[in-house]
Amino acid sequence: MISTRALSSFDDMMIQGIKSGLVGKSDAVDQLITLEALNEIEENKMVILTISSYKFRLIVLIYFKQCEDTIAHFARMNGRDAKDMTQQEFIDAICESGNMCCGTLNRELGRIYPHLGMSTPNIIDKECSSYLSLLGVNHTHHFKLELNQNFTFYVSLAICEFDDIDFDPPVLSESESTGELEMFN
Repeated sequence: MISTRALSSFDDMMIQGIKSGLVGKSDAVDQLITLEALNEIEENKMVILTISSYKFRLIVLIYFKQCEDTIAHFARMNGRDAKDMTQQEFIDAICESGNMCCGTLNRELGRIYPHLGMSTPNIIDKECSSYLSLLGVNHTHHFKLELNQNFTFYVSLAICEFDDIDFDPPVLSESESTGELEMFN
């Protein structure tokens, strides 16, 4: 069983991850809310990542459709011109944003659970989310992020519990650099 305070903490950490991974420096966050269900979203693809411990598995799903607005958003986040962004560069950018989002969640959870593993991002069809129940998902939370009065992201956090989960909410750290590779000459 997952306690109410642990569920609330998962939500808070996921919200922090969404802000650090999907919101660019020049973006204005109009709204970031939790939803009971995702009804008829147009996005047809997902970036999927997992974070696992001996007590739980978190599955993070970031829904998207490859359209001009989405490409422009990720191009802007990466200091690129959308017209110059190739298909592979777009996929790399959205996967890296997923890494940043999950990396923040992983870092915060690591303050409580020291033995965590995080997957690499994969792109799958949205319809695959209907099979989450086969993985033993016990709780699912959905988030809606609206940016710049014209762009919306949907994110789902699915939790598979293997043991009782209860913890005090960690003091969330300020957004800090996560996930970037540093090159040395």
